[in-house]
Amino acid sequence: MDNKTESRKEKNMSEIKVEIKKLKPMRMISAYGFGKEPEGIAWNKLKEFAIGKGLYNVGNPPSTYGFNNPNPCHGSPN
Repeated sequence: MDNKTESRKEKNMSEIKVEIKKLKPMRMISAYGFGKEPEGIAWNKLKEFAIGKGLYNVGNPPSTYGFNNPNPCHGSPN
């Protein structure tokens, strides 16, 4: 990364508004997906589980958060 690109990135990062909020306790579920589209694979697992337990409401979809674990590497189908 050249100095101009890095400088722009630093400026953009410094302009981001960050807030820390205290959340009420909540329950969560997680799933891993491995393959060409791991996000979709994991989401389908979560959705099937939630529907089976009567926890999925189409009119009020749950919050979702994604993460890479492990991070994809060059040549990996993930």
